Amino acid sequence: MERYTLLRSSVDNNEISLLASTLEDNGIPVLIEHISLPLPSSRGQDTVRGLRLMVPSRYSQQALQLTSRSATTPPYMNPSDSVRKISNG
Repeated sequence: MERYTLLRSSVDNNEISLLASTLEDNGIPVLIEHISLPLPSSRGQDTVRGLRLMVPSRYSQQALQLTSRSATTPPYMNPSDSVRKISNG
């Protein structure tokens, strides 16, 4: 079973698309997962939608290097701080 590393979570589709294109252009396969999370609110319950960008774990270090040089990475965020391994089962 292939293990995947979560590279980035975002509500910005353009950010994820740009990062995915950069990775794919460099020979790194990507998996984009659409997520929807219930969020309690004063009106009952809202939903927050976002995306998760994942790469096979064997590419995680190379992917981190490529995305840390990306203009979409805010200066206060170190991408390696949020990397975690997940299974695609």
